[in-house]
Amino acid sequence: MINSPRKFVLVILSVFLDPSWATTVEQHLQMGTQMLRAGNLGEALNHYHAAIEGNTKNYIAYFQRATVYLALGRHRQALSDLESVISLKPDFHQARSEKVGVLIKRGSIEDAKMELEKLMKSDLDRAQDHLRSIPVLAQSIEDGDSFFENSDYANAIDSYDKAIEIAKWDVSLREKRSECYLKLGM
Repeated sequence: MINSPRKFVLVILSVFLDPSWATTVEQHLQMGTQMLRAGNLGEALNHYHAAIEGNTKNYIAYFQRATVYLALGRHRQALSDLESVISLKPDFHQARSEKVGVLIKRGSIEDAKMELEKLMKSDLDRAQDHLRSIPVLAQSIEDGDSFFENSDYANAIDSYDKAIEIAKWDVSLREKRSECYLKLGM
């Protein structure tokens, strides 16, 4: 037990000044990568958590953890980590591109457009795929809503299906499509 403030400060300083601390972070990153490659996502996630605990400024650890979160279907956590990456290293274009992809899959068209504009200024090549999907998504949703309002439920279903192919994680699109099936008595 540390019974004096001076000893406490010395212990804290020794942790931050100890060069093995950085090695431990690197070891966790390496182990996380090995576990990710082996498909052991739970262990990979544990190692990336530990790497981030060891160094909260390590943007690579956040990016790798976001990769694991995406593989696990945990897009909210992935989005949070991608935002951390971008705040730590704004010129890491791959992270911004991944963020745009997550936003599109969530159906967050306006947020995706804003991020895409930033990406286009710095890495047009990475932005190209997203440039094609946003207008298709927006048009499919608009068409589906229009068909629904006109009681053309079969065409609405087709439009919502197209939108769902792009925005896989947007629950509202599935709800709209379900409503169409109910209206058709299916």
